[in-house]
Amino acid sequence: MDAYRNGDVREVNRKYYDHDVSRLYLSGLCPHEFFQLTVFS
Repeated sequence: MDAYRNGDVREVNRKYYDHDVSRLYLSGLCPHEFFQLTVFS
């Protein structure tokens, strides 16, 4: 299997300071990750 087994995949070059990069996710403090499996009744 080579690197292109799933077809043409474009690499996305993002920087830490880009608008669509979640700094909370990168630091391990993302609220979405904390509350993803909780159930509100």
